[in-house]
Amino acid sequence: MKKLGSFLSVSIIVAAFIAVAVLSNSRNLNYQGKVQPIATIEEKIEDSLEKENPGKDLEVEITEESNNKK
Repeated sequence: MKKLGSFLSVSIIVAAFIAVAVLSNSRNLNYQGKVQPIATIEEKIEDSLEKENPGKDLEVEITEESNNKK
């Protein structure tokens, strides 16, 4: 019975990580005439900026604006 509990706990944790990975990578945007995953677009923008700024290791993060007004 103890092994079943451990197995269920591990299974739930693995399923949660998979769900987070799928949801975070499933967002797509139109960029340069194609629908692409956000992670791909971020990499392309980073590469372009780094090419124009040698010696810089840049990171780009695309987030959706919040419409919450205070």
